[in-house]
Amino acid sequence: EDNPKFVNPIIRFIFRKSDLIITTGLTQDNYLRWHFGAYPKNAIAIRLGSPDIKSIPEEQKLNIKEKLGYSNKKIVFSIGRITTRKYFNEMISAAQIVCEKIPNVLFIIAGKGEDLECLRKEVIDRKLDSSVKFIGFVDDRTREDLYLCSDVFAYCSKFEGSGIVYTEAMSYSIPVVAYENEAVKDIIKNENYGLLTPRGPKKLAERIIDLLTDEKKKKSIVENCYNLIRNVYNWDNYALSYALEIRKLVEKNETE
Repeated sequence: EDNPKFVNPIIRFIFRKSDLIITTGLTQDNYLRWHFGAYPKNAIAIRLGSPDIKSIPEEQKLNIKEKLGYSNKKIVFSIGRITTRKYFNEMISAAQIVCEKIPNVLFIIAGKGEDLECLRKEVIDRKLDSSVKFIGFVDDRTREDLYLCSDVFAYCSKFEGSGIVYTEAMSYSIPVVAYENEAVKDIIKNENYGLLTPRGPKKLAERIIDLLTDEKKKKSIVENCYNLIRNVYNWDNYALSYALEIRKLVEKNETE
């Protein structure tokens, strides 16, 4: 619905001429339903894999925090394009609530985008610059270090295509707190795998505080996500399923 008017008819034409449509998330599934009124017979859902599972001892996490200059901090991490639909402005409001309850929490938000400087100014105006850091673009090594040493991954996006940002966080053994959207609900089906909330900074803050103060719940979620990533969201499964569908399509065309 957000596309320019001329785009959707072109996409619909391509879909109708395609022999096979592969979707990677519930958002895309529903996009097809929106176009056709039902899920097309030539479509199949194959969920994307995630990076290999990475988990390190607590002592190593503390060493990374020290290296990055975040010693003695509980880190809430987020990463993505800094744009309006990601609602990072509401992350700032949630951070203020969390830090009033738990003073040693630091929110680190990585990524670049058109709203970056505006949000940095908002942080300063609200006197939260010691609690919220918009650090801009980070290289792969720094991104991995941030994942590995973080205590909670928080995300407040309006929508995502495949939801790979959530499974990526899970693969680093971080519990996820997120606004509800189609992509994340397709992955986190209940509270055994993460904490979801309707949109609202206060509700987001409550969920983050819940994980930061309940080590038992946090550990349980991490363990469940380890099994979910290993058994469901791995690239071997994805590649095998993808190859099978392509092979079936080739064989069908050869016999026609």
